[in-house]
Amino acid sequence: MLNLTMKDLSFIKKDIILALFLGLTVFPLLSIFTSLPEWALFIFLFFSVFHLTNHTLKTDDKNKTTRFLLTLPVKINHLVYSRYFTLIILIILFTCWGSIIYLFSGYLGWESQSSFFEFLLPVIFYPVLIFSVILPLYFKLGYFKAMGLAQVLAIIFILLFFSLELSVFAFFLNSFSTSFFFLLSLTGLIFILSIKLSCIFIQRW
Repeated sequence: MLNLTMKDLSFIKKDIILALFLGLTVFPLLSIFTSLPEWALFIFLFFSVFHLTNHTLKTDDKNKTTRFLLTLPVKINHLVYSRYFTLIILIILFTCWGSIIYLFSGYLGWESQSSFFEFLLPVIFYPVLIFSVILPLYFKLGYFKAMGLAQVLAIIFILLFFSLELSVFAFFLNSFSTSFFFLLSLTGLIFILSIKLSCIFIQRW
């Protein structure tokens, strides 16, 4: 499974380097010399994970990699697990980067109005929830239909993000509150069910 995950990450290696470069250099500089709003970082982190995960699926579909691997003596479920593991790695990577930016937000000229857990919402929960829906559909319907829905979900996310004040999310993400762990548990349950569905759908390829 690790080899399959490394295969997925190799597809997006240059994109990851570019995103990290922008995150560690250009983005902080813009924050210092311009009045870059705090939400810009939320959007950047979310769409970095969204775009990179989408790119792995697009490249795989173009090269017919999964269909080729199905002809080899590879455990079918590992093809599914590697997709989700790639998503988790990307989330961890950009969560770490976002956490560093958050901790140094004062030096960037920001007066952060968000709690740390509230800050992590777009980076962790939204990609997990969106791709928990998209990945089973990818294995059932194919790339184009699944990603069409993914774009709709991303637009809904944007609309919700800008129509609601960030403080609204504090209801769920107040420091180690019960609601935070409830949301975390619910997201984990959805994620596990998504993996189970994907394993069922890939058997029919």
